[in-house]
Amino acid sequence: MKYKELVKRVADRMIDENPVSRVMTITEFDWVDGVGMYGLLRAAQKYGFDEYVRFMKQWVESNKDKAYRINTVNGTAAMIAILDMCGGLDDENIDLCRYVGEYIINDADRTDNGALEHTVTDPNFVFHQQMWADTLFMSCIFLAKLGKKTGEKKYADEAVKQLRLHHKFLKDKETGLFFHGYSCITKDNMSSIDWARANAWITASTVEILELLPADFEGRDEILYSLNEQVEGYAKYQRSSGMITTIINDPTSYEETSATAGMAYGICRGIKDGYIDAKYADVYKRAVDGVIRMIDSEGYVGGVSSGTPVMPDAQGYKDIIIEPILYGQALTVMMLCEVDG
Repeated sequence: MKYKELVKRVADRMIDENPVSRVMTITEFDWVDGVGMYGLLRAAQKYGFDEYVRFMKQWVESNKDKAYRINTVNGTAAMIAILDMCGGLDDENIDLCRYVGEYIINDADRTDNGALEHTVTDPNFVFHQQMWADTLFMSCIFLAKLGKKTGEKKYADEAVKQLRLHHKFLKDKETGLFFHGYSCITKDNMSSIDWARANAWITASTVEILELLPADFEGRDEILYSLNEQVEGYAKYQRSSGMITTIINDPTSYEETSATAGMAYGICRGIKDGYIDAKYADVYKRAVDGVIRMIDSEGYVGGVSSGTPVMPDAQGYKDIIIEPILYGQALTVMMLCEVDG
């Protein structure tokens, strides 16, 4: 089957009027919905699906006021697609994008090392002094894009700062991969787990942020080295199916599709850009085959783990439930769009 047909099948499930669950419904201004929107945007940009453009415009009108009220690092993911949909600096939503950008660089909670604290929309969950890999995707792609679109260096500078901090403090020096989180209170990586989706967020966001930054930013070489070191880790632990397991270096954990798709997306794009060594092309190609096998006849992507905080131990990650969910659909769409040409 052609990639375009697969993308349509998977993306259609994200705008389904009768979704199988709440986590398959794009209705809120939050990170799950934001990643879903980004996937829809990629499908529309790649193949010109007008129905997704109409859906996204309606979503923006219904949700953009929430951006002024819901200030969190994780929820900023919803702004990526909104910013990309802005036609120019006279677009009515540019002020909203600047408002959120100013919140992140001036008012968002920080850890003691200067990283963005991982804040979420649910007030019942507070991760004081914790930095998570997720933040690079949820907030820093947006910052880098905002800097590029507006020409305002402060946004790009913050993206660089966060990129370097996350690569420094989350790096697993033994495997080349990344831990899920870091605590500035205990000064460690908490459970020290090489969680797969955290790594996928790192790969995908690092490549996208690199595309948007000046080629001479301080620390660029160390980021490129770290990125390729991570991909080498993927190559070492990738299963014969092409998939990676939810704890990448633990073969007893289950294969996880959203992480595999995000990994493949980032590697493919990184090789095209010259950031990742082309010798790793087989890693993403085998991953693509593995992910495609997880798409059912209705377009649901199987093998996707539900929302996951930093768990206390390996078993905690293995026990996370599997269900169809927007970011699994979106990362699969992004991967398919990227590998098609």
